[in-house]
Amino acid sequence: MSSFKDSNMQLVAVYLQQGKNKEALDILSKIKDIDKLTTQEQLFYLLFKSKIKSNLGNYQEGLSLAEELAQKSQELEQHNFILYSILLRAENLLRLNHPQESLEVIKEGEELASSEVCQSYPDFFSQMVKLAQIKGSIYYMQGEAFEALKAYQEGLEYAKKSENKIDIATSYVHLGIINWGRRDVDKALEYYLQALPLLKELDKRDDLGRVLSNIGTAYYTKGDLDQALKHYEESLDYLDRDSHKTEFATILNNIASIHRVKGNLDLALKNYQESLGLFQELENKQYIALIYNNLGLIYSSQGDWEKALDYYNEGLALMKELESKQNAGSLLNNIGNIHRMKGELDIALEKFKESLQIWIEMVNKEFEATTILNIGKVYFHKANVEIAQDYFEESLSLYRELGNNLNIATSLYNLILVTLAKRAYDQALNYLQQFKEFNEQVESSVIDQQYRLAKALVLKSSERSNERVEAEKILREITNEEIINAEITIQAILNLCEFLLSKLKQSRDPKILRELEAYIDQVEDLAKKNNSFYLLVETYWLQSQLAIIQFEVEKAKECLQLANEIAQEKKMNRLLKKIDTDYRFLHNQIENWEEIFKKQPSLIDRLEKSHIEMFIVRMHKQQKEELIDLPQESPTFLFIFSEEGKPIYFKNFEKEMEYDDSLISNFLVGINSFINNTYSTSGLIDHLEEKDYVLIFNAKKPFIFCYVFTGNSFPAMRRFDQFTQKVLSSEDLWENILEQYDTTQSLGTEEYQQIEQFAQEVFQ
Repeated sequence: MSSFKDSNMQLVAVYLQQGKNKEALDILSKIKDIDKLTTQEQLFYLLFKSKIKSNLGNYQEGLSLAEELAQKSQELEQHNFILYSILLRAENLLRLNHPQESLEVIKEGEELASSEVCQSYPDFFSQMVKLAQIKGSIYYMQGEAFEALKAYQEGLEYAKKSENKIDIATSYVHLGIINWGRRDVDKALEYYLQALPLLKELDKRDDLGRVLSNIGTAYYTKGDLDQALKHYEESLDYLDRDSHKTEFATILNNIASIHRVKGNLDLALKNYQESLGLFQELENKQYIALIYNNLGLIYSSQGDWEKALDYYNEGLALMKELESKQNAGSLLNNIGNIHRMKGELDIALEKFKESLQIWIEMVNKEFEATTILNIGKVYFHKANVEIAQDYFEESLSLYRELGNNLNIATSLYNLILVTLAKRAYDQALNYLQQFKEFNEQVESSVIDQQYRLAKALVLKSSERSNERVEAEKILREITNEEIINAEITIQAILNLCEFLLSKLKQSRDPKILRELEAYIDQVEDLAKKNNSFYLLVETYWLQSQLAIIQFEVEKAKECLQLANEIAQEKKMNRLLKKIDTDYRFLHNQIENWEEIFKKQPSLIDRLEKSHIEMFIVRMHKQQKEELIDLPQESPTFLFIFSEEGKPIYFKNFEKEMEYDDSLISNFLVGINSFINNTYSTSGLIDHLEEKDYVLIFNAKKPFIFCYVFTGNSFPAMRRFDQFTQKVLSSEDLWENILEQYDTTQSLGTEEYQQIEQFAQEVFQ
């Protein structure tokens, strides 16, 4: 394609390679006398124009030009151009919502490609790559993941033979996407990482940004937060903020979520707020509600429960306005967590069970598992340890089925806590062994640290002195390591403080008292750094006891006053009564201590009269929540078409959203994001050029079901399949639809309403 007599044709080829479709079309329009072009240039003219029209969304015109190219190239026996025309026809038919016709054209191309003439052309293998990728996209959109995988693997083999780096890179990306959809995270990551250096070498900046984001998501799923953060942050360097606003905002949200898990709450807050600003510019209510939820998680972690509830309720109101049943379920779950932490356990249980019913109805196992885990925590707080253990077991089983590493670890950790609480040491050892084997299978610093904390807690409960010594050693190691998860570090410090207090009673060594004080100061620093007000209140109480032991009465009073002021300011309603009781008790205690001080008591006497051990035990036994981000799939439209393309059913899930005519047109013709070299973000928010919608199809003769959505493709395909199965398995409904369509080419009112009911049940 590099040698043209006509300079305009040469320029068109360059513009097309650069993705400048409008500029290329302007140049073509300047060529007035096509007959003056050489025969080869005339064929290229049709080829270029068909490609441009397709790239600009004019699929019908692109198809017509491709058919004209096919006819002319056949007349001239130009087999290479015949193959070009087949690719263009297949691509445009797919975008015009004719997947079966597209597949027939693909088979025609495969038959032609078997000829020696075609195989002799220099770009034969590149053409075969595109043929295989289109075929893979057809199968993937129809839910035939295994056939799609075979097609993409075939494309990779051709790409390697072509030695064309962009063909190889796109093949790796497609294989990453399909393996992600099949929940093979390691395989998906392997392919993404192979695509990365090629895309960097080719300087494909948009594609680099998307693939880096996909890699970040894969590492997050595996529990490797540092690698996830690194790749998310790098992805932002390649994506233009204004051109890819939705994608940019999503990655900022994901970065914030990692900082939240790691305990860097200020950084998390900054990134969530930046993400919120972008979504507000886009007026995307669905994702504004998502960020409200995540901001609620931040304030919940800080102990500012009233502010967290405000954000959750704002998000819930938006979700109800959007009639988004699934996202409302997530917010109900988080609201339940706030009530749990406030000690309003019956209200928490009510919210969790309301949320759980939604997940069971929608067959969403991931959020079902999260809610079951939280119900277990409520029963743990109620001291119903047997019931709590049952719920933790159920959550573990679901998370194992889903392959969610971080939450498998969380469930095992909670099972160890509950069995230690019921003094079932053998059961705790059994769960610890399971945790050990799991930890050895995954590469995650946060999971490894959580496992070692669990091991230390089990050893600490032992009556054997050598095991308690090992527990202390592990706790010291975790305490001195880089903070990966602030909650794990804090729990390690508090358990270590309990050890030190025991040693202090035995040895009466003032050095241990100073060490104890240093560790408690470290907890205070962590609480201040993360604005964790609940933890700060608890720490001030603890410091008041240390001050009393050291005869520092004024410091003790100051710490108590600070604790009380924070609790009042942050409206920690449940705690206020307890704080007030403790505050009065400790004030009275201080007055008693002033008399004790006059007698110059020994350190051991002071320790025995203090309640420092009670405070430490209470602090490290506080159960902390592990919340999951909102699911990110959001329904937009649902269609049922006849084979001729006539819509017989339509549902708009976002009634308040306004769409321009070109966007509606693009929906109707079926955007194929994979062929367009716009890659899925693998479980976060999909984003096609300018618009962030995905279409999936299911052909059930004589109809084609179509679901338009934004977000995670894998759960979307599951729900879409659930909807089609409901329609097909309702025998009377399906028979009536077929009969009515044969006679009236439309649906009856009763049948339409029944389909509408199914859509409500599955998608909202």
